[in-house]
Amino acid sequence: MGRQQEPVRDDEKGRLSRSKARILLFDWIADGHHPAYARAVSEALEGLARVTVAGPDAMESAVGPSVDFVGLGAQRPTPDMSARLEPQLKEIAEQELQLMRDAVDRAVPDAFFSLYGDPVIQALGGRAHVGVPSATCIFKPFAHYPRAYRTRLSPRERKRALLFELRIADWRVRRSARAVFTLDTDAARRWRRRPGARSFWFPEPPLTRAPEVDSVEQREGCVLFGLLEHRKGVDRLARAVCSVRTGPTIVLAGSVRAGFEEYLAAEVSRMEAAGARVKLRFEVDEREGLELLAGARCAVLPYRKHLGMSRVLLEAAACGVPVVADEYGLLGHLVRSHGLGLTVDASDARALGRAIEELSGNPDAPTQYAAALASFAALFSPDSFRRAVAGPVSHALLHRA
Repeated sequence: MGRQQEPVRDDEKGRLSRSKARILLFDWIADGHHPAYARAVSEALEGLARVTVAGPDAMESAVGPSVDFVGLGAQRPTPDMSARLEPQLKEIAEQELQLMRDAVDRAVPDAFFSLYGDPVIQALGGRAHVGVPSATCIFKPFAHYPRAYRTRLSPRERKRALLFELRIADWRVRRSARAVFTLDTDAARRWRRRPGARSFWFPEPPLTRAPEVDSVEQREGCVLFGLLEHRKGVDRLARAVCSVRTGPTIVLAGSVRAGFEEYLAAEVSRMEAAGARVKLRFEVDEREGLELLAGARCAVLPYRKHLGMSRVLLEAAACGVPVVADEYGLLGHLVRSHGLGLTVDASDARALGRAIEELSGNPDAPTQYAAALASFAALFSPDSFRRAVAGPVSHALLHRA
């Protein structure tokens, strides 16, 4: 059940009070950076509302003892990639919606904030409401990519992107919808011109600790950090390493998606056979991940058609580490527009290999990018995050009659 206090209503109709409004934060994923979002939003709303977090049981220790917690059991199941995805995703979304409604019944909040609304809204659209004033955060809108970031979408991708936009629009015009957040500033601006719930930029939460940055002279090689799976582009990295004359030192760090272990081992063997020195660091926490990034000359983000922002980009910038990233979408746009490193078509092994060689083989690369990296990292300070979240939540969600 998790830790909970008795629900409080300001009067029998459950009207909101500026001093006692209760907000329920919901996320059905405990992997990756999701606990960091729950913790950061809870801290940003401290003093503004009484916060309860509903999440997988594994998330409870990460959100802090001062926050009430509603346990959801196990986290969202992973679809079977060998079977048709659409029916599975809809079934999982229905399960999530029921969990959302059950959590509302248990916590009795005045307002509800889904910290990762993409899966349930993508499948259910305007049905994904829980009967109280609501906000949601959308991580991966992408219908605007061709115009905003000059990213080509296939006809099938464009159809999927437009369908997602329609379902977001359907959610926004429902009576209980109050605010929609997104990590993509262009999407937030575009939605403001359309009817429905107000839209706001949701910055990456600030890092919980400052990285200890090694001197430039001590740095070497490159790092690929995060949840290691097919989408991370480990195979692209391996092909790139095999395309260059001198294999760099490579650190693969993070956690490994279940079922990816054998594939990862084969790609590591491939890189080692090409002369690369590969170091594996698994189950690292944020502090250890930052230390690994701070000890490298570059971070590699060769992701496959990555949608949305990447927290690794912020972590690398905070460590003063330039990146080599795929040119696709918002991530490629941020690297180019802020001068954070190099972007290439990561499916082109030679282009990716040359870019990695250019940064990892240059001891002065961190120094050359230092100012741009520091400026980008400064956009995600604790104060800026608090302003970006607390203000909109206060005015659009908690204090609306």
